[in-house]
Amino acid sequence: FVDNATLEQAFERVGFHKLAMLFRVAGEEARGKILQNLSKKMSKVVTDEAASMSGLDEMEVADAEDELVAAIKDIKGLNR
Repeated sequence: FVDNATLEQAFERVGFHKLAMLFRVAGEEARGKILQNLSKKMSKVVTDEAASMSGLDEMEVADAEDELVAAIKDIKGLNR
């Protein structure tokens, strides 16, 4: 479990393109959590970008996921 404030900060660090990739491959619950922690404008950008993506590179998605996890750990002070 990651609190919403931490997710908001982590999403800002990762950026909308990588977040759109993660949104594209995420399950329904994770997609909801992503959208819940974005402004309406950013939600639209992420969903539009995700909809236009096809043939995602699995390694690129894995790197984006690793970057998100690292950002969360850094925010929480766990990357020491």
